[in-house]
Amino acid sequence: MSGADKKEWINAKRCIRENAHVVEIVYHSLTDRVTSFRFALERLVIGTPEARAVEVERVLNQVQRQIDRYRTLPPTWVREPSLAANH
Repeated sequence: MSGADKKEWINAKRCIRENAHVVEIVYHSLTDRVTSFRFALERLVIGTPEARAVEVERVLNQVQRQIDRYRTLPPTWVREPSLAANH
């Protein structure tokens, strides 16, 4: 391996590590957001029970499953329907 190839290999490995770090940060941010929404929903239901709370809980669970899926599986590179398209 030439010096230029070795340098390119080192740069590629560094980019992969940086990307993995960004993915981890985004995963935790999205998970925290779902947790915050769930907390707010629980407080809302305690204050004023709402029939749509079940639907909101279902959507929050769906969002969390999608977040978890993209953390553990590589992207499929296939366009997937938006969560908004389900309503």
